[in-house]
Amino acid sequence: MMDLNQALTLPGDGTICTCAAIFKDRKLLVGLRHYGTKWAGELEISSLWVTPGGRSDAGETVETCLRREVQEETGITDLNIIGFLGEIPGARSPDRLFIFLCTSEEDPLVMESDKFEEWRWCVLEEVPDPFINPLALALIREKGRS
Repeated sequence: MMDLNQALTLPGDGTICTCAAIFKDRKLLVGLRHYGTKWAGELEISSLWVTPGGRSDAGETVETCLRREVQEETGITDLNIIGFLGEIPGARSPDRLFIFLCTSEEDPLVMESDKFEEWRWCVLEEVPDPFINPLALALIREKGRS
């Protein structure tokens, strides 16, 4: 299994995606994202709950991607990366999703109001449905408890 440093320094290739499981006061940060017609025909509904993250740019390290995506979506700049939770298949083949356990003392802001309706802190047992990636949520629930 890959360790934290190995995972963070991988170069992005456009198919590597990141996910920040950010905890504060034992609660996970989730946001309601509106996909609209972006994935028309691929998603049954247009709004899903997500954790911050996204696709890497070519040549961008996984850590740079993780920090950039979190800041772009939530405004959070004090991201503390605690550990690597694992890698799972991404939303689209051949995407790979790297999930990281993180903390922050900042509260999120809706930075991209065209994409996100809200961000909220939830205990793991009360993460709203539908969550975009059930495999990711299962991994976060299994390994993200502290």
